[in-house]
Amino acid sequence: LFEAGISQPGEMENLEKVIRPTVGILTNIGTAHDAGFESQQQKMIEKLTLFRGSDVIIYNADIPGINDAMELAGIGARSMAWTRRHKDAQIEVVNIKRDDTSTTVTYLFFGIAAQFTINMTDEASLENALNCLALMLYMGFPVEEIEKRMARLAPLAMRLEVVEGKRGCLIINDAYNSDLTSLEMALEFQKRRASR
Repeated sequence: LFEAGISQPGEMENLEKVIRPTVGILTNIGTAHDAGFESQQQKMIEKLTLFRGSDVIIYNADIPGINDAMELAGIGARSMAWTRRHKDAQIEVVNIKRDDTSTTVTYLFFGIAAQFTINMTDEASLENALNCLALMLYMGFPVEEIEKRMARLAPLAMRLEVVEGKRGCLIINDAYNSDLTSLEMALEFQKRRASR
């Protein structure tokens, strides 16, 4: 399992020669390293370069412009897409229910309904879990096994980590990431916590 990131054009081609992934997961297209690219589309195409030889690409079909970027990148691999907004992906999220400590997701996989629960409530963890879901479905895991494994997922250290501060204050430690997309997720997480 490798995580690859880039900050300017030309970097991913070199990484692709080293990593040569058989399964690719495009996790997110945030604002990090935007200054190194002419446009979001150029950055997406550069990131997709990593998956030219992959057997499958897992991605969020709701990322604006992703389908065009995949076509422009000449990606010939099979895709396993998930969506929360459209109906043209293999995995369609139909309901998300959050409580104080967990998130339950109901989804359709080629029209068959199933669900899982993770012990996290933030948006970043949900996106990561949906990528995990797509990978497990691609690998042929039964829904019962997926449900068990999702329940065991643990939050990442320094990723929307809530720590008790002094005088009843809570500190949200999100040092794991530092781009505008992560800040937006952290503020939304804070807003949900404050409404309790």
